[in-house]
Amino acid sequence: RGEKHIFKTYALAFLLRFFGISFGLPHLYDADEPIVVNHAIAYGSGDLNPHFFKLPPLISYALFIAYGAYFLFGKFFGYFQNSEAFLSLFINNPTPFYLLARILFGAVLGTLTVYALYQIVMRFFSRDLALLAAFLLSISFLHVRDSHYIYTDILLVLILVLCFLPIFKILKDSNKKHYALFGVLAGMAIATKYNGVFIFIPFFVAHFLKNKFTCESIANSNLILSLVLTSFIYSLLNPFSWVDIHFFLGELLDQS
Repeated sequence: RGEKHIFKTYALAFLLRFFGISFGLPHLYDADEPIVVNHAIAYGSGDLNPHFFKLPPLISYALFIAYGAYFLFGKFFGYFQNSEAFLSLFINNPTPFYLLARILFGAVLGTLTVYALYQIVMRFFSRDLALLAAFLLSISFLHVRDSHYIYTDILLVLILVLCFLPIFKILKDSNKKHYALFGVLAGMAIATKYNGVFIFIPFFVAHFLKNKFTCESIANSNLILSLVLTSFIYSLLNPFSWVDIHFFLGELLDQS
């Protein structure tokens, strides 16, 4: 019975996020969406430097890959003769580009977040609590609303939810692989949106609850591994924040 209810919850989550997903198109009523989409299209020129760091470029990089697959698919079936035809479609009717991005990075990722939350709560708490948590997230107004747009927030929330898998494991077992997994996920979170760095608060709580707050726990090799991996993954996914560091810092100060 529990499995039947959770599949209904997943279906509810997806339908709520998919219904009305073409809102406004081809007109653009949101300020953030064109930033992500236009950068993804611009990477086709060969310049992967976003020249814009108020939002990290990870989601626009991911969207660039999705658009590349869209172009290859369309070219294979004769919809696009060349890249100029592809760009012409974007300029004259951007609706397919926005719909593709909204479905992939809004509705699908939003539904995956409900799935991830259910799995983690069930693993560490109970099936009933997991079902309740998944249901509440599936109908959460802000999460449903933002899943209709190309926002960094939906990907960020998915990664933050996944971060609690190693965090809860650390409370039970200080295994190096849990710290490594957290470091990778935390790096991805910060590369998605800078305020993802706050996931370190529950991580540090879990670490010091397990190891106690001592000089040894502060200099713990597992903790250092997490920090190193976080820095590495962030740098890998947002390399131009280091290459163009003066502009990057200027953007952050201006944003703050």
